[in-house]
Amino acid sequence: MGSESVSRKDTDTLIPLIGLDDFKPGEIAGVNAGGLDLVLINVGGQIRAFEGRCPHMGTLLSEGELGRSEEGQDQLVCRAHKWRFDCVTGEKHGDKNICLASVTTQIIGGQVMANVADLASLTGANNDAVNDVDIDKVLPGPRPWPLVGSLLSINRRAFHLTLEAWAEQYGRLYMCRLARLPLV
Repeated sequence: MGSESVSRKDTDTLIPLIGLDDFKPGEIAGVNAGGLDLVLINVGGQIRAFEGRCPHMGTLLSEGELGRSEEGQDQLVCRAHKWRFDCVTGEKHGDKNICLASVTTQIIGGQVMANVADLASLTGANNDAVNDVDIDKVLPGPRPWPLVGSLLSINRRAFHLTLEAWAEQYGRLYMCRLARLPLV
């Protein structure tokens, strides 16, 4: 796969994901593009990009591994519950009704590029799977008080500093409660 000749107009709708030098055949990689998690798969030099979270529980697919089906097809295996997805089509092994949304990629100047329009169509692709998760049990965060949640822990004059401190303490993704409303 060499560099392709692409007009300036075409590249305005593409964003870089990863360099080919950093992404060898047989590897998977997780990237964040426009605020969306993607999983990239390099199978025999063919680059595939799919939504980055498993439809089952919202687990990052880039934390999984590559495997093979009994028929010899390359599969992406979710680390959480071992769901298997075809590396070419994104279909779940054993249930063709479940399929990962794909993102069109191109190789330009040694970079894997994604189509911005495809990224826009992924917004909320896994909302149903993520909404089925009990976030109180999955995400870390400050312990809420009954009825008021985390409100008593917030410095009202420096709300943003409180949120930044929690991000440092609990990680980039955490949950707090503002009264009864969960905030992720």
